[in-house]
Amino acid sequence: MSRRLVSLFLATLMVVMLTAVTGEAAAKKQRIIYIPHDNRPISFEQTISSIKGMEFEVLTPPEELLGNRTYGGDPDGLWRWLFKTTVKSFTDKDNEVEDYIVMSSDSMIYGSLVASRKHEFSDETILRRVDNFKALRKFNPNAKIYVFSSIMRSPKVSHGGVEPNYYEEFGPAIFEITSLRDKAEIDGLNNIDIERLNKLQSEMPNAFINDWLSRRQKNFGVNVKLIEYAKENVFDYLALGRDDNAVYSQTSKENRELSKLTLNLSTEKFRSLAGVDEMGLILLTRAVNKIKQLTPRVYVQYGYGVGGATIPTYSDSEISKSINDHILAAGGKEIYLPNNIDLVLMVNTNEYGITRDASSLMNIPIDNKNIIEFVDKVSKFIGHGYKVAIADITFSNGSDNDLMAQLEKRDLLTKLTAYSGWNTADNSAGFVIGQSLLSPNLSTDKIKELLVLRLIDDWGYQANVRQQLVKEVLTPENISYVDLNGKESILEQNANKRIYKFISKHLWRFDIKTAKLSFPWKRMFEVKVDVSLNYANQSLLYKTKGW
Repeated sequence: MSRRLVSLFLATLMVVMLTAVTGEAAAKKQRIIYIPHDNRPISFEQTISSIKGMEFEVLTPPEELLGNRTYGGDPDGLWRWLFKTTVKSFTDKDNEVEDYIVMSSDSMIYGSLVASRKHEFSDETILRRVDNFKALRKFNPNAKIYVFSSIMRSPKVSHGGVEPNYYEEFGPAIFEITSLRDKAEIDGLNNIDIERLNKLQSEMPNAFINDWLSRRQKNFGVNVKLIEYAKENVFDYLALGRDDNAVYSQTSKENRELSKLTLNLSTEKFRSLAGVDEMGLILLTRAVNKIKQLTPRVYVQYGYGVGGATIPTYSDSEISKSINDHILAAGGKEIYLPNNIDLVLMVNTNEYGITRDASSLMNIPIDNKNIIEFVDKVSKFIGHGYKVAIADITFSNGSDNDLMAQLEKRDLLTKLTAYSGWNTADNSAGFVIGQSLLSPNLSTDKIKELLVLRLIDDWGYQANVRQQLVKEVLTPENISYVDLNGKESILEQNANKRIYKFISKHLWRFDIKTAKLSFPWKRMFEVKVDVSLNYANQSLLYKTKGW
C-alpha cells in the first residue's frame, strides 16, 4: 500500500473519530456501496435504479472517476474515494451497520472495462492496485465485499476504439488464430484447420498478436490473484465473467485454466459466469438477498425446440447453465417444478438454437406458432397468479418483434414483473434475473418504471428505432455508427420523434408521462433512457396526451 494512501487513511480516521466523540452516533441505515465497470447507462444508472427505493443508503463514486468509451477512468481516484467512504470510527462500532461493497475489479485496477483491454500500465502499478483489496479488508474487517472481474473478451470483430487500435483490421484474424489454437487443445485440428491456421499465422504481424496476448497475460495474472484473495477471505464473493467469446476462443481457454484454481472454493464464495455487463446488478441482487436473508425460488421455462441447450452467439455456454449460474450468483435457487416458487422465468429461445441480431430482416411479427405457444404459457402462469419475467434471447441486441407483438395483442406487457432483451443472451438473461429477484422489495410503481424503461430501450430503440435511424439518418448524413462525432443532437431529435410514435402505438397502456433518449457514449449501440410515469392517475391513457 502506498504512503499516500496510508496518510489518507490516518487523516480520515482522525476526522471520523473526532466526530464520533462529540456525541452519540445516530442509528445508521444499511449501506450498499457500488462501483461499476464504467459509466454506461446500463452499467451505472440503470443498475443503481434497480435498487433505489429500498430502505438502503446506496453510495456510488463521482461519475468523473468512471471510465467511458474514450476516457480510461481514474483507478487511483476510485481507491481514494472508496477508502474515504468506508473507513469506520473505532469509537462507534456498536452503532455501525457494516457495509456491503459491490465493486468492479476492472475499474479499481485499470479504470474501466474498456481500459482493461487497452491500458499500458506496468506490472508494478497493476500489482500495487491489486494489493489495495487486502488493505480494504484490513480497514473493513466485517464488511461484505463482493467483487466482479472479467476475463478479457475475444471478439470476432470490434469497431469504435474499444480495443487496441490494430484490432479493427487484425482482430478477426487474431480471433480465428486463437480460436483454432484452442480447438487444437480441446478436439484437435483437421488438415483444413491446420492449413488455415498456418496461413493466418504467416500473415499476422507478430507485434499485434503478441501485444494482445501479453495484455491478456496481465489480466490473467490479476484474476489468479483475485482467486487467491477469495480463498483467503479477502472477498466474501468473487464473480468472474466472460463476455463476447465463443466455444473455441482465448477467453474460454483462460476460463478453463482459471477454473482449475477454484476447485476448492465454495460455490458460496465464487462463480464463473458467461457474461460481464450484467454482473454489477447480479451482485447487488445478491447483497439485497443476503441482507434480507432471502433465497428466491425460480422456475425456468424455455421456448420450444433446442431451448435450454442453446449456445447463443457471443457465448461459450449453454443458456440453461448460464441462467442457473446467474440465479445462484444472485442469491436465488432454481426449482424444477412450479411448486412453492417466487418467480417464473420464461426464456424466449429460437426453435433451432440460432441467435441472430435484432437488426436481422427476419425480426418481424409473423405469428410464429412457437411464439404463440410460448405466449400461451406466459398467459397461463400470469393467470394462475405467478410473477412472470421474460428473458428475450432469440435475437441479440434487441427484442424479438414477433414475441412483443403477441404479448401486446394479448395485453400481457403490463402484467410482467420484468423483461430484458437488450444485449447478448447472457447479459439480457442476467439483467432480468437481477431485476425480477429484486421486485418483492420494490413498489408496484417502481417495478412498472423499470419494466417500461426496458421496453422502450430493448424493444422500441434497439429492435426498431435504431434500424430506422441507420437507414434514414446515418447513411444519408454519412454519420459513423460507432462515433457520432458531434452529430448527437441530430440523432437525438430523430430518435425521440420516432420513440414517441412507438410509445403512442405500442406502450400507451403504461401511461408514460415523459420519455427521452440520448447518446452519452456517442455511438448508436446504447442509449440513455429517461422516463417518468403518471403514477397519480394510472387510468389516464397515454394516447390522450397526443404523443
